[in-house]
Amino acid sequence: MKRIQKIVLVEPRAPGYHVYSRVALPRLGLPQIAAILRQAGYTDVVQYCEDLAPIDVDAVCGADFVGISTTTSTALAAYRLGALVKRRNPKALVVLGGVHVTFRSEEPFDEAFCRQWEIPFPVCDHVIKGEAEQKVT
Repeated sequence: MKRIQKIVLVEPRAPGYHVYSRVALPRLGLPQIAAILRQAGYTDVVQYCEDLAPIDVDAVCGADFVGISTTTSTALAAYRLGALVKRRNPKALVVLGGVHVTFRSEEPFDEAFCRQWEIPFPVCDHVIKGEAEQKVT
């Protein structure tokens, strides 16, 4: 099994106007996870917050491990990004975390749900429920 070297963490943008629209401020989960991974010895850790800058889709799809954060408003965008990564790089390990999948952990694995929203299947390999920062170490 290939060791994970390149890690990409992504916070997709929510569609339309939402609670975070007035201030371009990322949530803190992914920066904390990135810091924990770097402390653990991973040197190639990249973060994207789509509210601050565009996502480099080629870089995301070229990673060994892709972690995507979800809120309810970003869940469909997260699922679409995960599906794109799985299609372009089937060997990538795609993990979804965040508040939405904590409470709807079966949703990204529900093929009928994905078909209803025109999301290619599969979406991800795993879902992390709860605080991922406590599970990374």
